[in-house]
Amino acid sequence: LQVMGSEELPTEGAILVEPNASLMKAGCFALISEKFALRQVARDSHLFLAALAEERVTNLRALGRCFEVCRVTTMNKRDLRQALADVDSANIAVRNFPLTTDQLRKRLKLRDGGDIYIFATTTSAGQHVLIICRKLDKN
Repeated sequence: LQVMGSEELPTEGAILVEPNASLMKAGCFALISEKFALRQVARDSHLFLAALAEERVTNLRALGRCFEVCRVTTMNKRDLRQALADVDSANIAVRNFPLTTDQLRKRLKLRDGGDIYIFATTTSAGQHVLIICRKLDKN
């Protein structure tokens, strides 16, 4: 696994891991990063990234839900329009982000549901981004 810089945005094809509730309550985020060679999107986002490798996905599923990153966009209107051109519905979650899920859904004009997942968060550099993902199949 190539160690990515803390200021770097997630890349297409990376794995995004959303820890399950028990790990969130335990708050052992540094330990998760170290043990599984993951990088946090930002200190307070509680979302983790790994390079996509099929043999790792099984191990990462023990932590929570796993997603493949399709695109990453800023909140810039042009960037949003381009990134969400083919999306009319999505599951939205916000982590360390200035808008609520409902406010963001209204701004993006998206229906709830579908197979697209959007994680809205703030990077360690303070940039507001949307990480657009698809859930990894449980094969």
